[in-house]
Amino acid sequence: MVALLLLAALGAQPESSRFLFFEVVEMADIYQNTNTTTVAGVSTIFDLTKKTSLDLDFSVSKSFKGTLKGLWIYISSAASSPTTISIMITTDAAGDEILIPETESSISFGLTTATKGSASFFIDQPMILRGQESIFVFCKTDTGTVQVDKVVLSWES
Repeated sequence: MVALLLLAALGAQPESSRFLFFEVVEMADIYQNTNTTTVAGVSTIFDLTKKTSLDLDFSVSKSFKGTLKGLWIYISSAASSPTTISIMITTDAAGDEILIPETESSISFGLTTATKGSASFFIDQPMILRGQESIFVFCKTDTGTVQVDKVVLSWES
């Protein structure tokens, strides 16, 4: 819009081959949290005892207002050839208040260690959270078992 006004003020005609147009976009702050607590024996069911909590780093006396952007799951000890991992994100430890429903991603395995890998999820979910700072990530595989070594979440606010 600014470029068009400038061109009009100069009496120029906008032609795609002669002018570049730019849009000014205000960037939001992006944050990240990592949980490195190992969760062993993740299998083909969502197990309430095998979850990871992630702290969204805000004061409980305030509300979290932001957009969950991406989630990365890092695994090791893959057994019986799992190819996908599914997640579910909830706002309660019991797994009943579902924020992100079951979502699946392929596991990409390491180049030097065939039992280590990771999966990534693009979320892009706006949310408001009041009275607590943590959300909970549950994982399951399509077959076999894995050990979840690290879960990383990014969000913007």
